[in-house]
Amino acid sequence: MKKLNEFKEKSRVRYAAGNSAISVFFSLTGMLLHFIMRRYFVQAFGLEVLGYNAAFNGVFGMLNLAELGVGTAITYKLYEPVAKRDYKIVNSYIYLYKTLYRGIGAFVLLAGCCAIPFLPLILRSTYNKIFYFAIIYFLQLMSTVATYFFSYRRIILTVTQRHYVNAAVDWICLIVTSGVQIICMVWLKNYYLYLFALIMQVVISNLIISSYCKHFYPQICANRSNHTSEFVKNFVKDLKNVIMSKIGGYVLNSTDALVVSTILGSDKTGMMENYRSVFISFQNMILTAFNAISASLGNKIFCEKDTRNIESVILNLTFLSQVIGSIFASAAFSIVDNFIELWLDKTYILCIDTTFLFAVNVYIFVLMYPISLLFGALGYFHFDKKYVVLSAIVNIVLSVIMVYQWGTAGVLLGTAVALLIYWVTRLIILYRVYFEYGMNRYMKLILKCILATFFCFIVNNILKLNVYITGWISFVCIGILYCVIDLIINIIVFLNSEELFYYLLKVKGILKR
Repeated sequence: MKKLNEFKEKSRVRYAAGNSAISVFFSLTGMLLHFIMRRYFVQAFGLEVLGYNAAFNGVFGMLNLAELGVGTAITYKLYEPVAKRDYKIVNSYIYLYKTLYRGIGAFVLLAGCCAIPFLPLILRSTYNKIFYFAIIYFLQLMSTVATYFFSYRRIILTVTQRHYVNAAVDWICLIVTSGVQIICMVWLKNYYLYLFALIMQVVISNLIISSYCKHFYPQICANRSNHTSEFVKNFVKDLKNVIMSKIGGYVLNSTDALVVSTILGSDKTGMMENYRSVFISFQNMILTAFNAISASLGNKIFCEKDTRNIESVILNLTFLSQVIGSIFASAAFSIVDNFIELWLDKTYILCIDTTFLFAVNVYIFVLMYPISLLFGALGYFHFDKKYVVLSAIVNIVLSVIMVYQWGTAGVLLGTAVALLIYWVTRLIILYRVYFEYGMNRYMKLILKCILATFFCFIVNNILKLNVYITGWISFVCIGILYCVIDLIINIIVFLNSEELFYYLLKVKGILKR
């Protein structure tokens, strides 16, 4: 039994490491491609169209609330039956997922069409452009709706620890689509064809993954309904708990562009979107790596009885989040203006307080993510419904109030406060309900994280005053220097910590091989 447990643990670690490494590679190359595409986009269509694009995505984020957390609810419900290989239950959830997603897709399409007459209110523009807006909006809407059809089988690869297949297919489709979109921008100057290519990317990637799952997981893709009234009743109960978390998460993370567009206009939104692209691209790359290990964490939760071991896993992940998050946030804050100038033009540079708050928000989000990952794997959404709503209300109220006083920076400050509330409440719930003991180890780690990040920002900004970036080569060299210095700072601060020792042992084991 001991050898079997060791084998399972090694398998989980291997799957987690493999999924994370592959996902990060695909995400990194996709991010670089995104920046190339954005440069062509701004040159071909202008900052105003970029602002429309960001505002519409905020609307679609609102429409996606119709999903009501169905994917999240089913994902955490699948961890246990997949670990036990109870494919009858798994098939029931997949079939339910398929049915619900098709209904949600139809609803999003209908609701999205009904919103077309209100577009000028969102864009602070005149009605003489409504036809142009409507076509752009509808094409972007179709790419959103397309995600609900044939995508339900993606969850199979997630819970069976084969997330890398999803990442690989999406990456290949992205590369092909980007080539087509560059042609649409550079030679054809046609935004409609650009958006149509995006629709085809979503449809084709979903069809490929659906066919893959059907071939390799026939026992799960049998499309048979084994629902009982009790089964549906239990799922609806779980779904109700996820709904408020879903709505709160949207308000917390997806309303900044809408607030700026509605109050300050599309040009300001476009300016903000350039910076947001830099920070969110790296944030998403980091979260992609963590999401790739979510199935391994879910599997361990249902196989591991000692919560102390689970806490150690979360502490190790938090330390990893700290190192990655602090290095990126502090380095990006120091050189993002140079990047914007080299990438687009110095006229697109924003004020320093906005840049700082972008960096802070990304750092908070990355540092808290292991806690959210565990929270989701346990399905504890019913515990924090009130607090998610509170965080969302704080975000939207503070953002609207402070946008008049400090502009874009005021919106980001409201988001930062809401993120802290969201993080602290989930942390308290986990330690009271799941761990059932004090959070001394975690708080000690967090204090070190804050200290290390503070020194990273200070040292980087001292260095910033004494170095000059004149081109891409010097930008890359200085960027690497920032990262190395930040890594050294983190190692010094965590020199005697168990978490650093854990990763040093892992590196030592890899080198021995």
